[in-house]
Amino acid sequence: FFPEAGKPFSFLNEMIGYETPYSFGLINIVGGEKETPPHIDPRDVCSWHCINTVEWRFSSELEGEYVSLTLQPGDLLYMPQGIFHSIHPSEPRASIILNYN
Repeated sequence: FFPEAGKPFSFLNEMIGYETPYSFGLINIVGGEKETPPHIDPRDVCSWHCINTVEWRFSSELEGEYVSLTLQPGDLLYMPQGIFHSIHPSEPRASIILNYN
């Protein structure tokens, strides 16, 4: 948890005279080959994928049909809170995850 992460955005807000509609709560750097089981995040998520590929699966319910999306290095994914999803890397990977509300 990095409570100071939102400060640069406060500075930018003052510079441009615009108030962003969110505040940052968590920055994670994740990696490896471990799968993430289906779950819901309590905050919006922005994932910047950096190394290798990873499959994200989205569904409207825990065990329902899903839609998949494969992220390549450099891809950025925005996912609103409340969406069931799971993460399935096929090889070691690295992503920077930003959770905010």
